[in-house]
Amino acid sequence: MGSPNRAILFDFGGTLDHPRHWLDRFVRHYHAAGVRVTRAELDVAYSHATQTAYQAGDEIHRHNLRDLVRLLVSHQVDHLHSHGPDSVRDHLAGMGQDRSDLAHRIAADFAEDKSWEVVAEAIQTLMRRYNLDQPYEQLKELTRGRTVNRKLIADFIATLPLNDEARAAFARLEPKNYIGLAAELVERFAPKTSQ
Repeated sequence: MGSPNRAILFDFGGTLDHPRHWLDRFVRHYHAAGVRVTRAELDVAYSHATQTAYQAGDEIHRHNLRDLVRLLVSHQVDHLHSHGPDSVRDHLAGMGQDRSDLAHRIAADFAEDKSWEVVAEAIQTLMRRYNLDQPYEQLKELTRGRTVNRKLIADFIATLPLNDEARAAFARLEPKNYIGLAAELVERFAPKTSQ
């Protein structure tokens, strides 16, 4: 038989706590920034950017969500500029130096208040830590099919029976500073690169 599996890594792509995959959300942000790219076209750039980021190894440990998204979007934009469809390459070429600003704007739009659903995983983890009932089910009910924002999350947290320490832990959760297990997973599973 082959060598035994050392680990299984699940990439849920944001679909457990949000009705759209992250890629669909990126397409929406590209369109809002004036870049008309299809999901299939962006999928290639998305995959390239993810692979490039994994190859960076230890570098991505230092990134919070906003910085990680900015890094990924920068790689996506570079890939689209070099290998995207003609209309997208032409559009990006016409932007010149503004391409860098484009990546920063898309990342900021994606990672700020517009992406509060990413903290649902952290809320579930904290709910388990504090022995609260049915964390997954409660967060699924809260987030599925809804626009998730700071107010929705804050209102939900206000209903939880928490002590002051727990309430402070929940209050610190924000999309811009939450990276989940990214650093740990990279350390454990990403191949080491030679310098």
